[in-house]
Amino acid sequence: MDALIIELIAYARERGQLFVNLGMTPMMGIEQPENTAEQLIKFTSKLKRFQHYKGLREFKEKYATIWENKYLVYGNDFDLLQLPFALNAIMKA
Repeated sequence: MDALIIELIAYARERGQLFVNLGMTPMMGIEQPENTAEQLIKFTSKLKRFQHYKGLREFKEKYATIWENKYLVYGNDFDLLQLPFALNAIMKA
């Protein structure tokens, strides 16, 4: 994967691109949970089933010099609690 990323960066540079988007890393932004739903999401992100997101973040940090925060807007705590299930369904597809 490292070789592919390096080639992607070289390819983009040859074409005058200033940035390469490496995509997002889900469930990595809750540092200080403010409510029960955020506490559960933070706990869920530590489960083995979702640990690969942490590894993905660590991998991308080797190349990323700029990180942009992306926010999830939800109407109630139940909406946020569905996040791990939605991510799991996407990963199975």
